[in-house]
Amino acid sequence: MDILLYRPENPANLGSIIRTSVAFGLERIICL
Repeated sequence: MDILLYRPENPANLGSIIRTSVAFGLERIICL
């Protein structure tokens, strides 16, 4: 749950949250 480490109030971290969520999604699809 690395997404919880990011602070949504910081606009600069929004990109990181999106990339992290996408990375987790891709990893789950590949693993399945």
